[in-house]
Parts: sequence; structure tokens; C-alpha cells
Amino acid sequence: MQIVKAADARQAPERPVDDMHARIRRALASGWLLGVLSVRLVAYLRTRHGEALGPEGFYALGLIALSYGVAELLHTYAFLAVFAADLAMRRVEQKESGGKSARQAVGKIDADDVGAAAADPEHAHAFMAERVLGFTIELERIAEVAIMLMVGAVLATMWRTLFTWQAGALIVALFLVLRPAAVEASLIGSHATAAQRRLMSWFGIRGVGSFYYLPHAIEHAPNDVAAPLVPLVIATITASVVVHGITATPLMERYQRARMNE
Repeated sequence: MQIVKAADARQAPERPVDDMHARIRRALASGWLLGVLSVRLVAYLRTRHGEALGPEGFYALGLIALSYGVAELLHTYAFLAVFAADLAMRRVEQKESGGKSARQAVGKIDADDVGAAAADPEHAHAFMAERVLGFTIELERIAEVAIMLMVGAVLATMWRTLFTWQAGALIVALFLVLRPAAVEASLIGSHATAAQRRLMSWFGIRGVGSFYYLPHAIEHAPNDVAAPLVPLVIATITASVVVHGITATPLMERYQRARMNE
């Protein structure tokens, strides 16, 4: 009887929650490992052999593609793997730079000394992180423009069906309750000030992550479950672009003035 029970336990399908947790762990672990290994390999080649000296944008694209592809092979969440890879790269850079920001660690570089700075053991990690960050910001802006074009095309014909009272309730809950609660929970034990917590609680959404998970839900969830999410996601992204776009500049200027007066 015990043997039969053990066999049944081995053959029992994994619960959805356990499977989700396992996928999250695989995504974070694979992305983190690839991020650490790749940045250390490139830094080693640059500082010891003077190789791999080139546009950091190609390194960023390669790391994104590699993390995404490995995550797909592991049947896990590729978006989380790419996030973990970027986080690992920045963690290595901060450790090597002694806690300084990448810009502070690199300092001012003349156009003729770019190659020397990239191969300098004291500045290699910070230089690479600063260049990759600049490239990913531009890449994110291009992605946001493409998303806004798609959202605008949808709004032009379907705006009446998007902005319902259900969507309004969800937007208010996300902006004023769920997002701030999630940020506060994630910052437990951190040294962020109250002003920094409020800023991080307010800004978010935008749409890149939402548009990644929406096709994922449409592909894997039943149609009657996933279809109602489409107008809610588009309405939330639109509200985020308008509200956060209007408030971003004045809030950041107010924060900078408060920092200067401290």
C-alpha cells in the first residue's frame, strides 16, 4: 500500500501555485547567473586582454536575448529573467565601484580616452554599466513610442468601450492602493526616505511590462478569462501615460528642490 501511495504521489501533477513559484525561481536564478557571468567575462576580456571593446548596446541586446532565450528553454518567465540579469549586472558594478553611482565612478572622459576608460580595471564595470544604462533607456523610449502608437490606434475606435466604471475603479485601486502597498512592502528594510517612497509609489505602470504579460495571459488562459483583461490593461496604460506624464516633471522638480534645501 505504501509503495502504491508513493507512486501516486510521484505521478500527481504539480499544483499551479507551486509551478508558478518554481518558474519564478528559475527565471530569477537563470537571469542573475547570466548577468553576473556575462558582465564579469566582458570586464575580464577588456581589462586583461584589451578585447570586447565595442558598442555596449550590442552587449545589452545580447544579454537581453540570451536571458530571454534561456528562460524560454527552461519554460519560465523570460521577462523576469531579463530583469534579474540587468539587476545582477548593476549589482556587480556597484560592488566593484564601492557603492558609487556609475557616473560618479567613471567621472569625466574625453572622447579620445573612451577605449582607455573601458579597459581601465578601476572604471571598466562602471563605464560598461553607464553605457548600457543609456542604451536601455533609449531602447525603452522606442518601445514606449511603439506601444503608444498601438494604444492610440485602439483608442481612436474603441475609447467608449475602454473607459467604463470597472476600468475606473481598477485604475484608482492600482494608482492609490495596490501600487503604493507593493512598493512599501518591497522597501521594507531599505534606507529610502519618505519622499523617495512616495515618488516610487506614485510612478509606475507605463505599459511595457503590461503589454508583455497581456499576450502571455491571452495565450495561456481561457478566452473568457483573458479577453476582459484587454480593455482594462489598455485603459490603465492610457491613464498612466496621461496622469504620470503630467505629474512627472513638477513632482521631480519639487523633490530636487527639497533635496537642495536639506
